[in-house]
Amino acid sequence: MRFGAIYESGLSAANYRAIFPLQALERRGHDIEIPPTVEGWLEPAAMFGCDAVILYRRLDRRAKQLLGQLQERGIGVVYDNDDDFRHTPRENRSYKSQRERDLTWSLSVDMAKRADAVTATTAALAARYAESGAPEPTVIPNLLPGGKLRRKPRRHDGFVIGWIAGHEHASDARALGIPEALAELQAQRPDVHVECVGVDLKLDTRYRHATELGFDDLVPTMAGWDLAIAPLADTVFNATRSDIKVKEYAASQLPWLASPCGPYAGLGEDQGGRLVADGEWLAALTAIVDDKRARKRLVKAGEKWAKSQTTDAVAGRWEAVLTGAAERAQARTQARARVPA
Repeated sequence: MRFGAIYESGLSAANYRAIFPLQALERRGHDIEIPPTVEGWLEPAAMFGCDAVILYRRLDRRAKQLLGQLQERGIGVVYDNDDDFRHTPRENRSYKSQRERDLTWSLSVDMAKRADAVTATTAALAARYAESGAPEPTVIPNLLPGGKLRRKPRRHDGFVIGWIAGHEHASDARALGIPEALAELQAQRPDVHVECVGVDLKLDTRYRHATELGFDDLVPTMAGWDLAIAPLADTVFNATRSDIKVKEYAASQLPWLASPCGPYAGLGEDQGGRLVADGEWLAALTAIVDDKRARKRLVKAGEKWAKSQTTDAVAGRWEAVLTGAAERAQARTQARARVPA
């Protein structure tokens, strides 16, 4: 079969929700269509030869029109989303008023109702769609691309702690006292450096900050780290987030520390890291920085776990959802053809 995807360009998550799944399906023998970008929108005409299409996150009028055009041609549409728009943190660049956020969620639910199938990243998010009256989505988590994400370690000074943190994580850093914990650790350990992408922790010394990071720069950046962190406050928004960050860390041979809530609840040393309770970040950071043997053990466990966390491992689920959407679209077209003029 032939599968395609329409998604908003510039979103790193589109790799996990559209590009990597299609590439995995191509490895299973299907044809795929990833159209060129035209002014921030992926050219929809290329989708008209597909059997089914993933429509990731788009919910504006243009996307609704496209959904109708695809279905009129007997093409199945799988609507996919990875966030609860109603609870977007204020620090997020797409933050809007509560009224606008509620409207955005309503539009997303409407797209889910119109689609032939719906997918979501977590069970928590799927449940929220069902509670809002949409068909409960099939849960397919964010997973690593096929092949190795393994980094080639880069020589660097001292011991480097890194965090890939979207701008919305500013509230997590503030709530959990992450800048203060790292600053105290640096005061105690003159060899500790910190790098953060996205959120600016505003540390005074041995600190590097990058506002943004291209997806292809992810692995090279982490290659200069010795430890990675994933702090997360226990909020309504964070409860539906994906655990892809610690999967990226583990695949990149990095031991990690994360919060014991939302997507990270239930993870731990078997996945290459440790969970840190609120208020315990300084103690946890100090313990792992001082324990080289533990870090090596976590790296080994994380690599083993990451090998099982690839998109190829769930390609059959994407295949079933897309094939089912195509079959429903074809049945609808055949039913229309049988209706007397």
